[in-house]
Amino acid sequence: MKKSQLEELRKAPREELKEKSFNLRKELFNLRAKQKLGQLKNFTSLGLLRRDIARVETILSENQKSTPDLIRGKNQKEGNEKEGKKETRNR
Repeated sequence: MKKSQLEELRKAPREELKEKSFNLRKELFNLRAKQKLGQLKNFTSLGLLRRDIARVETILSENQKSTPDLIRGKNQKEGNEKEGKKETRNR
């Protein structure tokens, strides 16, 4: 994936990134099936595809972390506080 493509992905909406991730995973599944059947000749495409999936997933997680707590909802914030209390009791 080229640098310009990465910049485009960072600007893309969340739904588009999820769709891209799904399509890449489907393509990886198809390549693995071809590999098992002995029809795949270019094995490097598997590694490149896995890296592309990791890039898209990384951008998705970066976007999620940068989302303010108010947009994510109160439940996740309350859940983090409860986890903190559990950790202090176990010590």
